[in-house]
Amino acid sequence: MNQNNGGCFHPHGNELIINTEVWDMRSFRLLHSVPALDQCKLIFNATGNIILAGEFAPQDNSYKTRFARRLRTLCCSDYSVFSTLDVRRRLLNFCFSHQDTELAVVEVVKSFRSVGEADKTRLRMFEVGKVCMPEDGEEGGEQDEPESDDGGDSGTDSDSDEDSEDSESEDGSSEGALDLVSGGGG
Repeated sequence: MNQNNGGCFHPHGNELIINTEVWDMRSFRLLHSVPALDQCKLIFNATGNIILAGEFAPQDNSYKTRFARRLRTLCCSDYSVFSTLDVRRRLLNFCFSHQDTELAVVEVVKSFRSVGEADKTRLRMFEVGKVCMPEDGEEGGEQDEPESDDGGDSGTDSDSDEDSEDSESEDGSSEGALDLVSGGGG
């Protein structure tokens, strides 16, 4: 049906999602066409009512894997977009915790151009539903994390010169919020 994305089954069982199209498995009819799902990897939360879609952009070199540039959260019932998060770093993968309280994101910190070298990656954890404060001093949502910028680093000074290049963008808590709220009633 589609040469780019394989597709996935909706956790509730009656729908098949192939790229931007949602098909009814019982009647083989097109239910929805959702442009926000174009070229996305889909992850469902444990209850199956929230979709996290990572929009992937192909790399220029065919041997390199594709990386996500944008994360979207969608409602599973009507496929409306809750929020969109444009990321600064390329994302390799992402997933929800079993309790849907955290989101794990693996991002590429430093990409090496040599064939034999592996990319330097970092795992980041986001609390679901928590609003992140912007770095730039813009007004944003409240955040009650006492150790966000000052003492939260367990940092070692051994690679401080390497980290100083990326210190502005590596801080990371300014990328925005993932408004992942589970819809009530089931």
